[in-house]
Amino acid sequence: MKKHSRSFTKNLLKKTLSIALAATLTAGIIPFAPTVEVAAQPTQPTLRNVVYYGDWSVWGGQGAFFPQDIPAELITHLNFAFLYFDASGNLRFTDEDAAVGHALGQEGITWGNANAGILPALIDLRAQNPNMRIGVSVGGWSKSANFTPMAINPVSRQNFVSNLIRFVEYTDMDFIDLDWEFPGDVRQPDLVDNRNDQGTPYSVPEDRENWVILLREIRAALDELGERTGKHYELTVALPVNRTKLQAGVDIPGVFEIVCFVNMMTYDMRGAWDSYSGHHTNLFTNPDDPHAELGFSVHDTVQYLLDTHNVPRDKIVVGYAAYSRGWGSVGPGPNPDLPGLFGYAERIFQDADNSPSRGASNQDPLISGEGGRRGGIWAYRSLDLLKARYPGLVEYWDDVAQAPFLSSPCGVFITFDNERSVAAKADYVLEQGLGGMILWMSSQDKPSNASSNVRDALTRAAKEGMVGTTPLPAHDIIYRQQNISVEVSTFEAAWGTGGGFEITLTNNERLTETNTVLRATEEIAKTIMLPTLFIQTDGSVSITSGDHNAGTVRTEGNTVIVNLASVFNARLIEPGTSYTFALNTANPANTNAIQNIEMAQRIHVNGAEIRRQTLHNSGPTDPVDPTDPVDPTDPVDPTDPVDPTDPVDPTDPVDPTDPVDPTDPVDPTDPVDPMAFDINAIYLTGDIVIFNGVQFMARWWITGEYPDQSEAWERLSTDGEDYIAEFVPGRAYTQGEQVRFQGNIYEANWWTTSVPGSDESWRQIN
Repeated sequence: MKKHSRSFTKNLLKKTLSIALAATLTAGIIPFAPTVEVAAQPTQPTLRNVVYYGDWSVWGGQGAFFPQDIPAELITHLNFAFLYFDASGNLRFTDEDAAVGHALGQEGITWGNANAGILPALIDLRAQNPNMRIGVSVGGWSKSANFTPMAINPVSRQNFVSNLIRFVEYTDMDFIDLDWEFPGDVRQPDLVDNRNDQGTPYSVPEDRENWVILLREIRAALDELGERTGKHYELTVALPVNRTKLQAGVDIPGVFEIVCFVNMMTYDMRGAWDSYSGHHTNLFTNPDDPHAELGFSVHDTVQYLLDTHNVPRDKIVVGYAAYSRGWGSVGPGPNPDLPGLFGYAERIFQDADNSPSRGASNQDPLISGEGGRRGGIWAYRSLDLLKARYPGLVEYWDDVAQAPFLSSPCGVFITFDNERSVAAKADYVLEQGLGGMILWMSSQDKPSNASSNVRDALTRAAKEGMVGTTPLPAHDIIYRQQNISVEVSTFEAAWGTGGGFEITLTNNERLTETNTVLRATEEIAKTIMLPTLFIQTDGSVSITSGDHNAGTVRTEGNTVIVNLASVFNARLIEPGTSYTFALNTANPANTNAIQNIEMAQRIHVNGAEIRRQTLHNSGPTDPVDPTDPVDPTDPVDPTDPVDPTDPVDPTDPVDPTDPVDPTDPVDPTDPVDPMAFDINAIYLTGDIVIFNGVQFMARWWITGEYPDQSEAWERLSTDGEDYIAEFVPGRAYTQGEQVRFQGNIYEANWWTTSVPGSDESWRQIN
């Protein structure tokens, strides 16, 4: 997102009230099913304290700053930075190990498991701090090259949108933040500063229009997702303060109209690329600044947006920085009371490629490809180390700009934010009725407690400056409900009068994604993690203990709490697998004694509860009108004019005495097939149904659409044979998908929209 961003591196389930199991129940065995609960839509706080968390924060360059050390109670929005993507819209990790591999020092987590990495850790952090929303930031300073080719192509753009939506659904995130740096602005990669920098070499003037089109499509897709989940998803963007870049590539009114708010990057406004020193994240413009006409300040940026584009005030979120910028040798400047400020900077130093530089030393060593440009970049938490590097540095305060700086007699000049300048920005946000503040980035903040690794000094100054010490309001957290079934059977004790229950949990989820990012996040979504069961009985049985598979068992009233997380083999129940344990009872067990089974999960042993869902509720599931005098247990309504002794309803269009039409694929006298398609049911990604004798698999959450008429369904087989669909022009195919085209069968070598046989993206396999 920022110029220095790499300088510090390193389902056979229908979602109905029951799982369909057609077989007649044997005595003592009950198949139970999950119910779905939809929480209320969250309430948006008026003021936002937005913080970015870079995925490289977990490594040594950032002091191994893990998500659990983020001051989450002070934050309204936490941005995971970054994801990026290829020109076809396929998602990519910037650091896969950090995102979904690192154990992060959490108890019960093994490197590379489904609960490892930053993404699961953020889910846990939000569960502990429901005041905070979590979201994904896409792009950034070094990973914005493919915005142009992706956004200009409708097929690639739709693929990108679809992939982002699935990512958000799998990770239960609350918002998407797009960080295109910058539309319409051609920039070649700076491989000295970052060997992975892509630049923006493909930028075109059409970026301005395509930016808005892309945002509209994402907004529409988020709204559709929200209709399915009962949740409101936010869409935000990050924009520069440089007016030349804004005017060239951003339809400001169009962008503000679509998004929930805009993160204005009111930092990096000045740096060692300039001939004169200055503030890089100042509130106001000091008229002594040789570049004052550029409007590089928070106030000038806000007034430009309001006066020129009339954008909503409460959508403007302004930035504060947890890092410095600096020059190595500057003149005295125009004001002797502010030595070095706006002084001419000598180009007498060298970057890692030996090119001349005006910059001061960085906190990290100067290495080509890993922060190879001198720029005086130091984390706020490391300013004491900076002062040791440059003895004689004295801190000053520019009362006009409302900004601090460090200056030394030898000409070193360092610009940064501190608690005083952040508090001044918070006051400004309140005075101007703005939407809040953003911090880049959390790992660079300073602990307010020297004995803690929680880095919170600037974050706290912003939060308390805007809303005081009052806790931030909480919001309801809505999780994707998993496809889990539970089966309970009974057993008798080998001696005595006791017995027990044998309980089997089955994870019916299915992994279908092939993209690396989506596959990893799908596994997060579909793996049962560190489960605890809450089993409510009617009081007729006394559960005394569990077997070795049950782990820790305790009883509270009529509720038995089974902590499976205490059993190593039960900590992660993967898609397609089952887990069985036993509970012992003092008297013979009866399955009717179990009235309710709920399951809650945790990311790690000491984590907060997430994704509690009901697996079984023995109460009536049919919405019976309680004012109806008819006994709801009686299947026949005596007020019906039909003779209740006649098993046949004459209004039924099917006459059971008629011979079955052999051409009809469904025999109405057959028992109901649990896989039979139901137009009124809700299906999840990976669910399989049979429709007109053909198997179909749901590509995503779907209801009310017939499998042979909707792209939401993928045809799998006919009469047990593999089915290969005809090629559909314009459709995007992923690696490994097969199609029929002109009598031949082709397989995609990679993601493609081309015609089979026209290029190397397809290979003929017959």
